[in-house]
Amino acid sequence: MVGCCTVNIVNKDNRGVQVSRLLFLSGIPEPYGEKLTIIKQLITCALILAFFPCTTEKELRIPTYDIRHESNTFFTLPTTESDFKVLRGKEVLENRLWAEAYQNEDVEFIRVLHAYAWPGGTLRF
Repeated sequence: MVGCCTVNIVNKDNRGVQVSRLLFLSGIPEPYGEKLTIIKQLITCALILAFFPCTTEKELRIPTYDIRHESNTFFTLPTTESDFKVLRGKEVLENRLWAEAYQNEDVEFIRVLHAYAWPGGTLRF
């Protein structure tokens, strides 16, 4: 069972932005598979529209992700999930040259996930 969802998003100056087709695979047998696929499509479309509404104050909205870690195989202790510090709010964009380059532009950054860990061993989760 494969379903598709296409969403067209238009910003305030009517330049069209099309989100690529989102494909969902469902291994659930009939008759439930089709209903669950439709629900997945609706939830995904709602999430996309929540982050990219048709009318915004800013010209461009950019979701940002940042996970930083330097692994060293000579270090015997592994780096675990508890070693990562998650950044939230304004601290995400502080001292980020890429964000400072756009501060005078009509750009809004949507902070999705930002985390870092000090250099250490390989990752273990």
